[in-house]
Amino acid sequence: MTETSAEFLTIKTADGVAWVTIDNPPINLFNTPLIRALGAATARLEDDANVRVIVFQSADPDFFIAHGDVNSILGSVGQQGGGHSDSSPFQHLLDRFRLMSKVTIGKIDGIARGGGLELLAALDRSTAHKVLVLNLAPELGETTGFSAERHLHVLSQHAPDFRVDHIVVDSAFVPQGGERDHLARAASRLGAEIVYVDVAESGSHAHHFGKLAAALGSIVTSGDDTATDVPRREGITSWP
Repeated sequence: MTETSAEFLTIKTADGVAWVTIDNPPINLFNTPLIRALGAATARLEDDANVRVIVFQSADPDFFIAHGDVNSILGSVGQQGGGHSDSSPFQHLLDRFRLMSKVTIGKIDGIARGGGLELLAALDRSTAHKVLVLNLAPELGETTGFSAERHLHVLSQHAPDFRVDHIVVDSAFVPQGGERDHLARAASRLGAEIVYVDVAESGSHAHHFGKLAAALGSIVTSGDDTATDVPRREGITSWP
């Protein structure tokens, strides 16, 4: 694993997966320096032939990206004489995400608002392969017994146009049985195929980076052999 640090970002790369951790305390404000840092990091990763998957996550469990920096927005509008420019650094960043050829994942922990939601929407509109990774346990504040199937059902209700190619589910979190049939039906609402694979740290509810990287790498490899005009597949896949 290699690790590089820059202002507001830490990037760890292992097994073809780059983990970009956003760290702009106290609330991960989406200000101009963070936008520029993400743009520079994304450009480097896009040109890195050894990176096939890019995961964006937050160092703060309470905030993914809270919102844009109002002061920066007002300053930009003032410089443009009250108008809006599509050539702003923020717009360039969103366009880069939309046009990126690599698999991109937004690993959301905590609040995502405003510019944070726009960033996630840009990842969703990308032509790259889209993968959703489910949590291994309920998050703080979630209803007890909130199942993986319920997660997908609620997501499809709140974002009916949201589509992904694959959903990674830990094989131990949803064991063999009837629940997998319910989960497959819920995944079909998102146009997704479920991949069951061991991605957990032993004895914990945390993801194991190496296992998850291997799973994502396998998804990318299988996607490389599929023509882009083939309809999305629905169903269940299990890997050892």
